[in-house]
This record gives sequence, C-alpha cells and structure tokens, in this order.
Amino acid sequence: MLRARADYNNANTFTMCTIDGTTNIWVGLKVVGGSYVTAEVNHPGAMDGMLRARSSTVGSWEQFDILCASSNGPDLCDIRSRGTGHYVTTEVNYPGGDDGMLRARSSTVGSWEQFYAEGM
Repeated sequence: MLRARADYNNANTFTMCTIDGTTNIWVGLKVVGGSYVTAEVNHPGAMDGMLRARSSTVGSWEQFDILCASSNGPDLCDIRSRGTGHYVTTEVNYPGGDDGMLRARSSTVGSWEQFYAEGM
C-alpha cells in the first residue's frame, strides 16, 4: 500500500514514465528502484482503489493523468487513475495502520486530492 506519511525532507519519489496515448498524455508511476504503481480496480471492501507498487508492466490499472493547473496553486497537481476514473486521495485520519493510504476513489478534488509536483 502507498501512504502519504513521510515528511517533506524524506519525501518519496517516483519516476514518471510519459507515454503518448491516443488523445491524451498519461503516465505510469514507477517507484524508484521498484515496481509500477497500480490502482486496485474493483477490489472488495474499503481497499477499493488502493494504490500499491506491485506491477512489473503498465496496463490499464497503472495509467494516471497528472493534472497541473494554475487554479490549484503553485506546484499543486491532481492525479486521476484511468483504471478507476477517480482522483487519488490521501486518507487523512484514517483508522489504524491505514492512515495516509492513497486511494483512487474521489470524484471531486479537495485538499486531500492535491499533491506537490517538484521538478516538473
């Protein structure tokens, strides 16, 4: 499971593998030194849409749109899963060990669905 819980100085990094789609540019997110990030599509229960670094290839569950707009504020972007059709959200104050879990489950963008993009 991917979680947003590192502080700024120890932030996790991903490699964005830009791929030219038929009408839009989308990316695969690869954990540095590891696997591609996947959104668990149609996973039962509360883990539906959970992001995990577990794939060795980029298929439909590993495709994401990175949407950066000046309306979001400086360096803020939204991430939308092409597999679920939803925005990635950070589960803030989620119970137990799942606090900070990243899931592609939101149909709207709020503060929990915005991420800093550096070096773009």
